[in-house]
Amino acid sequence: MLFNLEPKDRREDLYDFDRELRVLERALLMSKLVVVKGIKRTGKTSLMKTALNVTGLPYILGY
Repeated sequence: MLFNLEPKDRREDLYDFDRELRVLERALLMSKLVVVKGIKRTGKTSLMKTALNVTGLPYILGY
């Protein structure tokens, strides 16, 4: 659902983040700790939740 204000967690709902998603997936698979930071309302939580669902890795998400 594209215009929902809640963070996205499916690849189909994440708009125009293909490159960032690939980079984050690789980082999650190669590192023990990954930090995603940036300015407000740019899609950080949606990007992280989608990448975690795609990789299927166990995680703890705090925000």
